[in-house]
Amino acid sequence: MKKKCFAALIAALMCCTGTVSVNAAAKPDAEQAAYVSGDVNGDGEFGISDVITLQRWLLAVPDTQLVNWKAADLCADGRLDVFDLAVMKSALLETMNGVNDEELISIGFAGQKDSAAMTSMRLALKCRSFCPAGETLSVDAYLGDIGIYEGDHMFYDYSVFASNPVNYSNINDSRLVVNGEQSGSYKLFPEDEWGSFEIKGFEQEYDHYHRETSVIDLSNYSAGSSGCIQFRFLLQNGDIENPQHIGAAQLLYFYVGENGAGVSVKSAEDAEAVYNNSAAESVMAYDSAFIKWNGKTVSSELYDLLQKSGNNITAVTPMFRLNEDFIYKGRAMKDYLVDDENDFKNKLKLEQIIKMGDSLKYGEALYTTGTPDGERWAKAFYDDRVEYFGEDFLDTYIVDGEFLRDKAEADLADLMTHYRTAYREASDAYYVEAPKIAAAQLEEQGIWYEFNDRGELVIYVTADELAELSLDNIAEYTLTMSGCEDYTVRAENAAMDDMVVTG
Repeated sequence: MKKKCFAALIAALMCCTGTVSVNAAAKPDAEQAAYVSGDVNGDGEFGISDVITLQRWLLAVPDTQLVNWKAADLCADGRLDVFDLAVMKSALLETMNGVNDEELISIGFAGQKDSAAMTSMRLALKCRSFCPAGETLSVDAYLGDIGIYEGDHMFYDYSVFASNPVNYSNINDSRLVVNGEQSGSYKLFPEDEWGSFEIKGFEQEYDHYHRETSVIDLSNYSAGSSGCIQFRFLLQNGDIENPQHIGAAQLLYFYVGENGAGVSVKSAEDAEAVYNNSAAESVMAYDSAFIKWNGKTVSSELYDLLQKSGNNITAVTPMFRLNEDFIYKGRAMKDYLVDDENDFKNKLKLEQIIKMGDSLKYGEALYTTGTPDGERWAKAFYDDRVEYFGEDFLDTYIVDGEFLRDKAEADLADLMTHYRTAYREASDAYYVEAPKIAAAQLEEQGIWYEFNDRGELVIYVTADELAELSLDNIAEYTLTMSGCEDYTVRAENAAMDDMVVTG
């Protein structure tokens, strides 16, 4: 088992007043109190950049800072964790009014399936979508951790309870019966079982996960009732005075009618629609938007369909992985990537020095005597910023105790005139060429395909053919969604035409 340093994990998740950012360190509480809820980057409004910032901070991505941690504490419990992130994502979806944005997909909103586990821990669910009256609902939970903790004063636990879907709180609803227990169930795992959670290298293969089955009894709910059940898998420190935890959670919605109950991972309204349809199909709440299937990474929507498709032909879109050995204008893609990463780091440093330079010019006085206007930092935060910028960088923009703001702003403006231009040009050229290479490989393997009106490659295959398909530099396969009805018709025609290869 891989040992996990819980102190390091908690450092990434817990909030510490005075060292989170320069604002928290330097400004009085009265100024800190004035903030927009969710505005963690301090730009005065709540938006997608705040969600991305909090997610990166929870994952301990280097150089990620929260200007005001209190703005992210949406659960109002004095700490920051994945549950604050979940509430923030839900709030963002409401403000987006259903707008489909590629950036939303990149932070886990793909196909209405939220990537619930923002730490190393994973939790996925599987159950029927319809439970007839008089029967109980069995929900299989798949629990895993990429790095198992080993040490004292820690424990893994798993709980199931009726929940408020807005703030993820336990509402202690005695009508819910789980494994024969009113209001929910709780399980503490002994240390000798922790090894069963280890999924490193098998993060998207549920056969390797630890499985727990919960028997849900909804018979105490009257017809017309609806609700939400939370499934929560946590690693906790057991400290009563300073409790900290990391983990994952999933929500399952239900609607109870005269003939049974409908179940959905989307909403209570969708659960009611499922009930009215009364189709007992499988419901899966995944821990990510993509699943491992026959050695390939496929979207959860495609995975669902492959389980049911049999020999039917499905329209599939391959998503290409950037090939670092691709040559463009005499240079390898990996060289463009290095230059792009260096430009990105330099951009961040210039933006930060423009914000902090007038403070950093006072040097060690920032944490000893303070600045003439009373600003004072914690020594640990000062040392962290000096290490981040580096002496050479600071010597370039702070000379003889003066911050050269004009130079920093001019250098940033110059950088932005060519920022990411070369990399984007090279990557665009690659993503034009990659589908052509894949098309040639499809012809060699006798697989029917076409390019749609946006130039995207669409493949028509059965589940067995997809399992055997071999294409270079494919990151994942997704269900072709745009014009889905048209693609279904074409897939049926392909079947009748015995899968004739076309370009």
